[in-house]
Amino acid sequence: MAHYRHHSLIVARGGQRGGLPPASDEKRDEGRINFAEIWHTIRRGKWIILLTMLVVAGAIGAYTYTLPPVYESSAIVFVDTRGGGNAPVSVAAFTPIERRALSNELGILRNSAELATRVAEAIVATAETAGAKDRFPILAPAEDGREPSIREIAFRLRERVRFSPLSDQDMIVITAESTTPEEAAVIANRYAEEYERFSRERSRESLAAAREFVEKQVEQRRQELEELERQWEAFARSRQVVRLGPQGERLVAEVAQLEAQRDAARFQLEQEKSALQFIEQELQKLEPGLVDELVKSRQVSTLEAQIDALSKKIAELKVQAEQYYVFNPKLRGNEEKLGDQQLVEIVRQIDHFEKQREQLQAQLVKEMIGRDSQAPASEPLSYVEQLRARRIEKQLAIQELERQVEAFNQELAKYEGQLARLPRQQIELEQLERRRALAEQWYTTFVQELQRIMIAEQSELGYVKIVSSAFVPTVPVRPNRAQNIVLGILIGLGLGLGLAFLRQAMHTQLDDPEKVREHGYTLLGVVPAMEPYIRKHFRGRKVVEVDERPRSTTLITLLDPWSPIAENFRLIRTNLQQHTPAKGRAVTWLVTSPEMGDGKTVVAANLAVATAHGGQRTLLIDADLRRPRAHEVLGMADQPGLAELLLGKIRPEPESWATDIPNLYFLPAGVVDQPPPELLGSQRMVQVLDFLRKHFDVIVIDSPPVLAVTDAVLLAQRCEATLMVVSAGRTDAKALDIARQTLESVNVSIAGVVFNRYRADKRKGYAYGYGYGRRYHKGYGYYAREAAAG
Repeated sequence: MAHYRHHSLIVARGGQRGGLPPASDEKRDEGRINFAEIWHTIRRGKWIILLTMLVVAGAIGAYTYTLPPVYESSAIVFVDTRGGGNAPVSVAAFTPIERRALSNELGILRNSAELATRVAEAIVATAETAGAKDRFPILAPAEDGREPSIREIAFRLRERVRFSPLSDQDMIVITAESTTPEEAAVIANRYAEEYERFSRERSRESLAAAREFVEKQVEQRRQELEELERQWEAFARSRQVVRLGPQGERLVAEVAQLEAQRDAARFQLEQEKSALQFIEQELQKLEPGLVDELVKSRQVSTLEAQIDALSKKIAELKVQAEQYYVFNPKLRGNEEKLGDQQLVEIVRQIDHFEKQREQLQAQLVKEMIGRDSQAPASEPLSYVEQLRARRIEKQLAIQELERQVEAFNQELAKYEGQLARLPRQQIELEQLERRRALAEQWYTTFVQELQRIMIAEQSELGYVKIVSSAFVPTVPVRPNRAQNIVLGILIGLGLGLGLAFLRQAMHTQLDDPEKVREHGYTLLGVVPAMEPYIRKHFRGRKVVEVDERPRSTTLITLLDPWSPIAENFRLIRTNLQQHTPAKGRAVTWLVTSPEMGDGKTVVAANLAVATAHGGQRTLLIDADLRRPRAHEVLGMADQPGLAELLLGKIRPEPESWATDIPNLYFLPAGVVDQPPPELLGSQRMVQVLDFLRKHFDVIVIDSPPVLAVTDAVLLAQRCEATLMVVSAGRTDAKALDIARQTLESVNVSIAGVVFNRYRADKRKGYAYGYGYGRRYHKGYGYYAREAAAG
């Protein structure tokens, strides 16, 4: 208690300097986390936090229990990303991609409508075979009661299946979910099976396209060979041929070789056109209308024109080079060693133009497929992008071959004049022999290629293998009720804390003595809440009989002067006396509050008793003429009093106001018959106060609240000190500020603030030991306890 007394004195003295801590302390504390304030906010809002946590956790828990259980089942497939490296030569032109990427396969699984449709058909077949459609929620009727179509089932599948890669192992996990465990396992297994079958068919599609193309070529070459053999036989029987000279034979050989090169270019042209048709069919399967969506920009048109010009130039140069190779096949690939300077220059130009064309083609591919040029080279193209790129490559290859065929035709046209001067029969015979030999060679090659393709097609098993089939799950994966409830508790706790701190931020009531100082007021003292003390010592009674006189149990300074609460009132008295020294005359203390219900009357009565116990003649005046209560606290009569004295109905006789408490006198409010402000603001009131100052040392006036009526403002101008009482957790800081502004408008300053009804047990920083103290003699405290016990 001595420690708190010292603290209160410091507070009072600090109040004379404005009641604020030094500026250095403010800077030192600025930015520090006030854990005591945080803990107080949590304790103050504990019921909000608890209620919010229970409501949120209960709502989430209730919602969780309404959700149906969801089961998951997974199948694992292996994807061979190496591609078909051992495929026949003709198949390469029909292969959409050279190397598969796991990301491309994931895109097919997620976006392929054909695959989803096939899986839906397989699930329907499985349910019909088992005769248990009711165990497959995915087959449930639509909202209108009709059976769902295969397309609708396929759409439902996309919502229940997900695919995740195992990149380091080239595997894909197919996970299906359902409200029934059997359906989850069936969906995952059917997806894996259909995907495996789908991959096998896709792998065989390129082989089938190549086989069909080669079969057509075999049939064409067979018919061509038969026709050439018939023509050659007819010429051989006629024997009407004239032998050509060396120059004629050379000319015929050149023409035949050029025709053979042209035929080879035509064959390759047909192959590229068939491959382009196959790729466009693949694109059409994945996304209808995708083939026609590519719009040529100005940049694309420019690149195509440049590539076309280069292809035409390359074709012309290749025809020129072929003329050298006709007479000396050993020159091909050995131009630097065996060829003349002109052939070397032609080959060099061909290489140079081909490199330029490759660069332009790569740039054109990027423009056509819409791929960002800044994308890293290591990032794999998607499957659709690869198909687009191959489509563009085939289109460019077709353009190049068309230029080559055109160049060969133009070169052959140059030989028409020379051939016209040779014997026609011999020319035809030479041409037939060479064409027959070439057709026989092509026919043999195509037959062998066809056999290889047929073997590869039959042995193709696809690039997807099922590694692990899905099994029927026994435990649902969601909802995880325990986890959701814990999550609800955490969310509720966080929301409750947020609401508690929001409430605290919006809470403008003064609930801590330090806030009084923070708002710039002098803190004269703190009065603990009396309810716990009254319940403990007076069994909660509001009034006790002492010496056959009813006393309010809130008059602690009289009933138990050695209690800690009484000690606090003595500290308030001491602080006020230091703030308003007597200087040879009586001092007048006005006790008021901003609003009703702050406990000003109890504070005024206890302050008057504490002052009287200090040996000073003290007069307590109940100036609340509207709602007087001081007489109830003291157990005295309520009239005649101040009203009668101001109206001149009674004479001022101080000794007649004496109470049974030594040195304490009491002037009740009395009964008023005219507006109180007219009485309290009258000259008569000034004269009465001047008279009373001559007979008493301290005058304590209990007045109405400042914001309720003007009485307190009128009285404050007649007093040396105005004491403002605020109630912990009830008085609004704005109300206190308005009350101060109201008093300052009439040049009255607040001497200090008494922080009333403070619950010290709910807050650390101020400790009050209600059990501290002892009974030194049989005074009022003894009789009060005896009366309460009796």
